[in-house]
Amino acid sequence: MVGVGSLFVNNAQSNGEKMPGNMFVPIDLLKPIFAELLTEGRSTAPAKPWLGMFSAEHQGRVVITWVAPYGPASKAGVKPGDRLLSVQDNKVNNVPEFYRNLWKLGAAGVDVPLKLSREGEPMDVVVKSADRYDFLHMKRSY
Repeated sequence: MVGVGSLFVNNAQSNGEKMPGNMFVPIDLLKPIFAELLTEGRSTAPAKPWLGMFSAEHQGRVVITWVAPYGPASKAGVKPGDRLLSVQDNKVNNVPEFYRNLWKLGAAGVDVPLKLSREGEPMDVVVKSADRYDFLHMKRSY
């Protein structure tokens, strides 16, 4: 085995052709945390910030496609259809840039300043990120 599937993506090709795929975590990255995964069900490292929304690239823009009811983005007023322009004044042109800029702000719980466009009107919102495991109230399966 060389990796474990971790995230479904809508566009796995870089040549502009649309093709769904799956992102994989290389097995070598799992070895140092394998014992934690068995005992805790997850890594004990600080959780990455979670906003409770899905985004996708559409016509060269990052668009919010879904917002979790009662999640951090919903509480901040983010709505499906909003266009994501920047994260903390860092322009966002694609989904990987969005996540890189989000994750460099710190661990779950950090405030995330977003610049959005809704129906052509720019707007600023601050989303109080969360640990997605706390939101999902997942039960132990091990």
